[in-house]
Amino acid sequence: MVNDLPNREVWYEKMLQDVLFRDRIIDMHVPPWCIWDLYSNWVVSWWVVRQWPWEISDSWMNEEDHRKDVSTPINGYQWPVPIPKDTTLDHVRIEMLNLGAEYV
Repeated sequence: MVNDLPNREVWYEKMLQDVLFRDRIIDMHVPPWCIWDLYSNWVVSWWVVRQWPWEISDSWMNEEDHRKDVSTPINGYQWPVPIPKDTTLDHVRIEMLNLGAEYV
């Protein structure tokens, strides 16, 4: 598998070209560009694992009352991660692993 990683990256880049038209996604089945590997507790490129991740949505939460943005080493502090105020990413990770998820 390690030897195939460069081919997977090329395949992913080609797939992205095929689903974008004038900077718009024209295929709703495009995978995310990165996912949270719960076992390694790190963000990895989708083309490394090529598995559909489980989804967690924060979009239904009122930001002011129920959500906080957390800076985390999991993604190299590259972007804030929105989570409910009454939990931590460690708790989310443990719960997702208990439910059987490997990638989120």
